[in-house]
Amino acid sequence: MESRDDTTAADRIFAAAFKELILIEGGYTDNPLDSGGKTCYGITEQTARSWGYRGRIDELPLETARAIYKKHYWTNRSLDQVAAFVPRIATKLFDAGVNVGGSRSTRWLQLALNALNNRSKRWTDLHVDGILAKDTIAALKQAILVYHMEETIYKALNCMQGNYYIELALTRKKDQVFLRGWLDNRIFH
Repeated sequence: MESRDDTTAADRIFAAAFKELILIEGGYTDNPLDSGGKTCYGITEQTARSWGYRGRIDELPLETARAIYKKHYWTNRSLDQVAAFVPRIATKLFDAGVNVGGSRSTRWLQLALNALNNRSKRWTDLHVDGILAKDTIAALKQAILVYHMEETIYKALNCMQGNYYIELALTRKKDQVFLRGWLDNRIFH
């Protein structure tokens, strides 16, 4: 009997992105300066509870973290659809979304697409709402498949993310301890 591979390309891309993310996030932490509080594999205790996990956060199973990331930060954000035509941007949006929030990273994408739109000649300008819906995905497809802007969009996302971290460190002094790690591990990574 032949074995059947039920994993899609998007599943494989998620698996690789998750593996990379876990290397950055690590295991359990309880840094008093971290606004997220206690985390395990980058999952806050509050997020784990909202997804039904009732155990101790420092004992959160890796597979539970993976399931939360897959559903909440990948599938619910339509990154599986993005991964189908531009895996690098899907992975970037996943990592940034985990660290700064999915709607913020999607707003960065929408801003970049609007700025690269050549005065609305390439696609309809997007409403910057942080929702990765059909209009944003269609504009991204145009940018990638017609105008070959993958590298440009990737750089734009990194610039906005890096700027966000620097502004955060300047306005919330307690976050300065994290700035180097954010820049080293999440920008142009």
